[in-house]
Amino acid sequence: LTPVFGMRLRVDAWIGSTSDALEIWEVYIEWNNANNTTLSQVQTLGVQSFLSELCGFTSFSCIDQPDSNTDLDPLREVLMNRIHYRNFGSHESIVCCHAADVNGNDRAGVRWYELRRTGGTSGSWSIYQQGTYSPDNASRWMASIGISATGNIGMAYSVSSSSVYPSLRYTGRKACDPLGSMTEPETTIVAGDSRNNSNRWGDYHAMGLDPTDGETFWFTGGYGTGNAWITRFAAFDLPTCSPSVTFSVESELVSEANASQANGCLPYVDVIIPIGIASAQSQNATVTVSVFGGSATQGVDYDLLTARATFSSGNLTQDITIRVYNTSYVEVKGTITLSYSLNTNGGNATIGSMNQTVTITINEGDITTAVA
Repeated sequence: LTPVFGMRLRVDAWIGSTSDALEIWEVYIEWNNANNTTLSQVQTLGVQSFLSELCGFTSFSCIDQPDSNTDLDPLREVLMNRIHYRNFGSHESIVCCHAADVNGNDRAGVRWYELRRTGGTSGSWSIYQQGTYSPDNASRWMASIGISATGNIGMAYSVSSSSVYPSLRYTGRKACDPLGSMTEPETTIVAGDSRNNSNRWGDYHAMGLDPTDGETFWFTGGYGTGNAWITRFAAFDLPTCSPSVTFSVESELVSEANASQANGCLPYVDVIIPIGIASAQSQNATVTVSVFGGSATQGVDYDLLTARATFSSGNLTQDITIRVYNTSYVEVKGTITLSYSLNTNGGNATIGSMNQTVTITINEGDITTAVA
């Protein structure tokens, strides 16, 4: 059976909760025998601390709007529609978001996350990046988020304040941008021109990706007009990344206890580090990966099995393989730091701005391999 994923927001100020976190649940459905259907929590991911008391925890009236004493529902208690999943081959991603109190004085902003998992169902989810979007004194909430086929993230939301009628705007980030930040200029989808006479707001926002290109974000949401709300549909694209080269991660953790493959007298575990180029380049480009530093000894504690990768228009990602040996025979506790050199072959490929080295930490303890 293939599980269905579910997620739940957890806040440290709630009764019975001690930390801010995202919970991941799995549902196994057996239609022919409902008694065999199960729901179980499989992971809890701690997140950067945030405040969620937007006019308390139960108020349905908090977000300011002009010309009115009626404030709008902040919907602060749940992850917003919808939680978006995408499988990139080298890894899986989930993006999600929720409202947060960004100043401790009931101004709403959008907390967003990208989760990643490598190794398929045998791997574990981790927080790859997270951030809070609140570029000025207006409240932003009721967001919806999506991730494109190239890893760009788009996010659209409601905006309102004592001087801004309920409106719709969007922002986003390219896959090659610094982690944890929405870098695209905020753009107005539609500006509201009146208050909403009711505090009732939302439940009708959604973001999706166009299946024909995987890059066009489609969004629907409500804005204020005629002293009520009305729905607007919008589509937008984000700029593509320049053809810059980066490792997919900046660090990796591996345990010698996972060294189960036989290699003569030394069991080993292969660590896979993807390296890629953000977009197609004008000429095939070649990278040569080398050991930049670390305390582990090459040829004794580990071997670098794959040291070269060539990128073409149809092959933008390659795997670098490091073979780590079991410490039962050789002491391998330590680190390995990799870097690369780039041969553009006369094309427009460039060195990226992040993840230019990757450090692999080898632990003696019995812990599961995880991306940091």
